[in-house]
Amino acid sequence: MPSALSKLVQVGGSALSPSLPSVEGWGKSIPSQLLSLLSLKNGFYAFESALHVFPSLPSGMQVDGRSAEEWNTPSLWRERFSELDPGYFFFAEDVFGDQFFISEDGIGVFRAETGEVEEVASSLESWAEVVLADFDLWAGYPIAHEWQKVNGELKAGMRLTPKIPFVVGGGYELCNLYAAEASKIMLFRADFSAQIRDLPDGATVKISVIE
Repeated sequence: MPSALSKLVQVGGSALSPSLPSVEGWGKSIPSQLLSLLSLKNGFYAFESALHVFPSLPSGMQVDGRSAEEWNTPSLWRERFSELDPGYFFFAEDVFGDQFFISEDGIGVFRAETGEVEEVASSLESWAEVVLADFDLWAGYPIAHEWQKVNGELKAGMRLTPKIPFVVGGGYELCNLYAAEASKIMLFRADFSAQIRDLPDGATVKISVIE
């Protein structure tokens, strides 16, 4: 019987890199679990681009969007989340840019808008089972599908983000969503989550946009 990882790879689109995955990752070896996935297909989009698995690339090679190594570089966005565990290796994201990571404890998801972390599975194989069982929830497929019917295909490296953040009452309606480059979304959310972290539930939040 095919593994869940194999099934997930099969429903995904073309590999984002024709090369084999690199054995060296962000300051350390890429987790062996992730290499087992990327050896089947080195990065891909699935469920109409709702799920994005980053490819691993040797230094100097190029790909549309970001490689796993580049995405995990502290200076790109992650150092802006001061309380983020440095042991997390981010390998995939849903349509809203929530980040799946591998750690010593298993697989989790980082909700950047609030800075919260949620456990998902004990292994990458179990994570694939979870995603395949409910990709509407874990990848955001229905909204990805509806948004692209109206606005066209999401380009490489782009995710959907709300005009009014979800955590302060912004809806999941298409009129509240727009596409932006994923790292810019993460930088905005780092600043936003830091500003609301200590606010009590029900507090009034004023959002000011500064050019």
